[in-house]
Amino acid sequence: MVPPDIMRSVHNAVNRRTQSGRILGPEQRICVMDALKAHTVWAAEQIFEEERKGTIAPGKLADFAVLEKNPLNAEPESLRDIRVLRTVKEGKVIYQTGRNADDR
Repeated sequence: MVPPDIMRSVHNAVNRRTQSGRILGPEQRICVMDALKAHTVWAAEQIFEEERKGTIAPGKLADFAVLEKNPLNAEPESLRDIRVLRTVKEGKVIYQTGRNADDR
């Protein structure tokens, strides 16, 4: 079992490159915003939880990640290298760079 690597998934959806560097289905590439929405807004809609998840709004669960840089401004090929600095679930820090929330 491997933990999900969301930024690698975003990178793959945007770039559509094989390990050898060949572009796989260039017409199937999507923009960074759509790749991010696929893991947030649209993912919540797929499981019928858009009233509780998917966006940051009053009354919703405060689930989000803090990234080291804005993926919307990053070079597409560098998306997979953007590190998660902190993860918040239901308003509580559950991961922070260099330590787990339980270590605090």
